[in-house]
Amino acid sequence: MRIPWKLAMPFRPPVIIAGGDSEDVAADDGNPFTTRRSFWKATIWLLISLAGQTAASLMSEEVESFYSKYVFFYTTRALSAANKFVQNISLGEIFFVLAVTWFSLWSLWYLRRSWRRETRLYNVVKVFFLQILWALGILVPIFLAFWGLNYQRLPLAETLGFDRAPTRAGELESIGLQIVSGVNSNFDLARGSADRPSPPARDAIYKAVEASFQNETILGDASHGTFSDPKPLKLSRLTSWAGVSGFYIPFTGEVTFNADVPAFDLPWVIAHHKAHQRGYAREDEANFIGYVVCVNSTDPYVRYSGYLYGLKVLEVLSKGNMDRYNDLLSRINDGPRADLRARSEFWEGTKNPTLSLLSRRTFSAYLRVNRVHGGVKNFDEDVPLIIGYYLKFPQQQPGADQSPNASADQPAPPATERSPDAL
Repeated sequence: MRIPWKLAMPFRPPVIIAGGDSEDVAADDGNPFTTRRSFWKATIWLLISLAGQTAASLMSEEVESFYSKYVFFYTTRALSAANKFVQNISLGEIFFVLAVTWFSLWSLWYLRRSWRRETRLYNVVKVFFLQILWALGILVPIFLAFWGLNYQRLPLAETLGFDRAPTRAGELESIGLQIVSGVNSNFDLARGSADRPSPPARDAIYKAVEASFQNETILGDASHGTFSDPKPLKLSRLTSWAGVSGFYIPFTGEVTFNADVPAFDLPWVIAHHKAHQRGYAREDEANFIGYVVCVNSTDPYVRYSGYLYGLKVLEVLSKGNMDRYNDLLSRINDGPRADLRARSEFWEGTKNPTLSLLSRRTFSAYLRVNRVHGGVKNFDEDVPLIIGYYLKFPQQQPGADQSPNASADQPAPPATERSPDAL
């Protein structure tokens, strides 16, 4: 059965014949194809999508109320319902591998034609970029419709009513002390009778993180619903080389994670990407939500993962009061210190300098295209959100006797930390 050329485009590249006329006429099964015209069609379709994104950025309230809380709300839950039928295998990862394989095979096929002088190298490059342009022209509008417009919603700090006033030194020290105390006490609670915490099974972590999301009141309706479980990436070694802890895949609604990350970071990594799954696209907001969800969990190991992430808040204190900063660091017990060293050793030992740099620059460009102006700096902009959370929901300093079944209507101090180097 032959597929008509118009239906096959852009999945089947045109065959450009050497010596064609100035219009770059290609032939396929007797059907003429004008490369220049196809470039313009793909470009116009892509520009229309980007114009829609620009318009959305000027209507953040409408995006929040209509898209994020209505269109996306049902879209992500429908995708989750569909991919629940495929457990522990990421459909998005499969599609990615197939796409890379497809482009690689066609590129090699065209290069072979160029080597045999059946076409010019210039035409090979032109068709390659044509396929990239058509892929963007198709994927960008789907991305925006399925998830990407969440970048244009109202800032979370605004919807939660966080105070934008500068934090006083005493308040910052108190917050830092709560986080350090949370790290130490939850390490001990998770440890039990062993020398160090034994990580729960992955299924138990999935359930604990999801249960904490369902009970988190500050997210409103976004907390609720039925979502598919996270999925370990088969290409975890590659993501480790790139310095990446996981992905949320908008096209399939899947939360995926690097299966090689240290076990104590896994609950926070999953919570971060589950925040993306619920429509919080910006990295600072997903970091913050992951932190809050983890530290409010009934599972001490999940809480420990969150508080360990929250230690990044101390870096703010180091810029104003180094003595107090060093004092708080000295309060961290030996067990958590060993985990912090293990995290650093993991990323230093696995990251490939070239690939991780390329990954960061690519992701920074991606964020900027989505109007996150700081690029990858957005990862560290969660600290004001964590501080704002503590100030809006003041809590008593947690002690070592903190019960894992603490009252749900009294928010526990936030603490999320992901590898500082991992995306």
